[in-house]
Amino acid sequence: MGRQKNRKREMTDHVARIELRDVTKRFGQVTAVNHFSLRIDTGEFLTLLGPSGCGKTTVLRMIAGLEVPDQGEIRINGEKVFSSAEGIFVPPAKRVLAWCSSRTPCGPI
Repeated sequence: MGRQKNRKREMTDHVARIELRDVTKRFGQVTAVNHFSLRIDTGEFLTLLGPSGCGKTTVLRMIAGLEVPDQGEIRINGEKVFSSAEGIFVPPAKRVLAWCSSRTPCGPI
């Protein structure tokens, strides 16, 4: 039993806790994401569900660092990876995340 607990702890130690605070993203005159806040704790499973064009992919791209928010703050494992107030932007390659688009195959073609 103790071994199983240790194994679970090892797995969750490497899973990112993600937090968005008051994040906004605009594309010209269009506000794609407006003052959005979200917290995903270690071990939680989350689905973003909504109609086409509501900002789901934009939120994921901002978390990954593929889009730069216009304002707000994003933290991964407690570390600020974006802050408009402090001028912080950690590039995608330095974030502890992986990205797989639903539009592209995730394996050999």
